[in-house]
Amino acid sequence: MTRIIDPKRDQEGTLYHYCPAEKKNVGVDLCRECPLIGKVEELPTRYRVHCDYSGETDAELIQFDVAKAHSEVRGLSRERVIESVAHTWVEPKLDGARALVHCTPEGVFITSRRRNKAGAYNQFQDNVPHLRDHPKLVALGRDGYTILDGELVMTEGKGGALGSTMSVVGSKPARAIEAQEEHGKAVLYLFDVCWFEGQDVSGMSLENRRCLLEDLFTPNEAWIALVQVWRHTDVEARQDLLTRYLEEGHEGLVIKDPSSTYSESRAWLKVKQRLSVDGLVTGWHHGAVGGKWEHGLGDLAVSVIDEATGELREICTVIPGDDETRARLFKQLSPLSGQQISDLGMVVELEGQGWSQEYRIRHPRILRY
Repeated sequence: MTRIIDPKRDQEGTLYHYCPAEKKNVGVDLCRECPLIGKVEELPTRYRVHCDYSGETDAELIQFDVAKAHSEVRGLSRERVIESVAHTWVEPKLDGARALVHCTPEGVFITSRRRNKAGAYNQFQDNVPHLRDHPKLVALGRDGYTILDGELVMTEGKGGALGSTMSVVGSKPARAIEAQEEHGKAVLYLFDVCWFEGQDVSGMSLENRRCLLEDLFTPNEAWIALVQVWRHTDVEARQDLLTRYLEEGHEGLVIKDPSSTYSESRAWLKVKQRLSVDGLVTGWHHGAVGGKWEHGLGDLAVSVIDEATGELREICTVIPGDDETRARLFKQLSPLSGQQISDLGMVVELEGQGWSQEYRIRHPRILRY
């Protein structure tokens, strides 16, 4: 049976669709090389895929609401959330990719927390076969359905921890394995357990779930570690930890209420560094292939003077703003060389969530030109 698959557009206008064979969102370029494709129909503003894949679209994975950290809590602003009295457990906010590990009798499935347009989890266990086939995880599945919550982290590779991790999670399996052979295998850092041996344990307190997690894994597991937890009621001690973790290249802190259930609202709070910096526009890039801005301005390159060398060093690429701003800047910048763009002296004020280990701004946005 041939599947007719129509694409969607993301917020930046890029076309994508869910691939039932890869079990993730992909662009049309991947389909043009796929032997399972009957044809790719080119339409005026989009494409349509005629896919001959006949396999299962997903494993029968338990569906549940994945816990997330919030930036604010009632009575405390974003700037003061670190002072919360109830949230006495402190963990580093790792710079990786969220990973839900489904240990089932049918095998180990590792997914992101997000679901695709078909309602299924995006799976990437074949990208990390050392975890998919890990004896401890496989054994957990034999004893009954267990779901672990954690973060997948690459500590080496191009683009720093987050960049190299996303290249593993977002690549085809062969490319992900090749990257890990070159830079080392991704490590799974666990911080919670939602199901255990076929029973929903999300209603247990975080303190009890953590005890269960510590009973399951020893400190010397290969490629699996537990996220370190500090117990601090003192705000100054939390601030010291925040400073330390930022210096080590982490995003910040996650503080948690040890008495909370897994899905309880505001049980986890995130504490990040916020910064503002002025930078010089030194270049631009086209938008994503197949997207609205493929032939226009996708993002701006912004740089600052490196105090050590006296040379310009790029600190981020950032979306320039609304459609009108993109069109105006594309008309202005497209005829110019990189040096000519720098010579314009176009300065932007950026806001971000701290610096990465590579001294690039995390999650930048332009406040004003």
